Amino acid sequence: MKRKGRDIMNRQLLVAAIFGATLASSAQAQVDHLQCHKIKDTSRLSGAVVTLTAQQGAFQVPANCRIKGKAAEFCVPVSKGVVDPGDAPGTLIGPGQNLSLNDYVCYKVICPKLEVADTFVTDQFNARDLQKIKAPKKICVPAVKGEVVAITTTTSTSTTVPLGCSEGGDCRTFVTNATWTGNLGGLGGGDAKCNQVAADAGIPGNFVAWLSSESVNAKDRINPARGPYVKVCTQEGTLTVANGLADLVAVGSWFPSDLNCDENGAPTAEVFETSFLTWTGTVGGGTFQTGYTCSSWTVGSEAGQGWTGNSYRGDEMWTEWQIANCDSPRHLYCFEQ
Repeated sequence: MKRKGRDIMNRQLLVAAIFGATLASSAQAQVDHLQCHKIKDTSRLSGAVVTLTAQQGAFQVPANCRIKGKAAEFCVPVSKGVVDPGDAPGTLIGPGQNLSLNDYVCYKVICPKLEVADTFVTDQFNARDLQKIKAPKKICVPAVKGEVVAITTTTSTSTTVPLGCSEGGDCRTFVTNATWTGNLGGLGGGDAKCNQVAADAGIPGNFVAWLSSESVNAKDRINPARGPYVKVCTQEGTLTVANGLADLVAVGSWFPSDLNCDENGAPTAEVFETSFLTWTGTVGGGTFQTGYTCSSWTVGSEAGQGWTGNSYRGDEMWTEWQIANCDSPRHLYCFEQ
């Protein structure tokens, strides 16, 4: 007699196929089946499309299965005890594997056409051929009874931070856009001007002015472990000026690039004796020459003199170009340390 689903509690038993060694009757029931209940879903999906990937290649279906709006069944894991095997030949495969199933919500799906050859299968009741296997009509997705707190996932990204100057990375150098007379306030005053200019331009780091005094060589104020020194120009980009102190004090060779970019990346105008000259008090090789440091950078009148460099030159004339009166406005070279 035909029995309607509501007369049998709207329930159907799905038998899970388990492949493995034959096991005799088990004293402990295994949770290896799904008991699925027909349901009335109060929500509807719209436009959901999924791709199903089967563990067995013959059952692969083309991509893009469209889920029909409402869930059709709710399935819970159950164990099974055989009360009457009927005319089944016996338990061919016992409950040798626990599927450790969760709850599921099952949706009807509409998938592209699938043709699978007749397949011989064995479950816990019988062994037989399955014929006319069609595309899946339903998928069951894991579910949890009751409310679940939403889990927010975050994506972490790793960013490679370049090494700083003091860590063995590039060291910034620039020519100041501003100019001063030879009264810089000593070597310390020159360094302070470099650091203030850098700070105003948003350039981090500690800077030293390329200056010699009547007792201190400019080369001795530069850490020999620092470098390479680079300039950052808006038109040319980032260019290496010198690989280190050895390049700065070399005589008879040229830098990879001149130093002529200010703290904002702009080149100084190439106008003779005004825009490209810098105070150095230093001759080629990085040493001072007595009487040409504007009295260790404390004199700003024509009574004193000091060496200047040419920021467009890549040989020793970058630091030893010409002597100027100390009342002349000149730029400064600044080197990150």
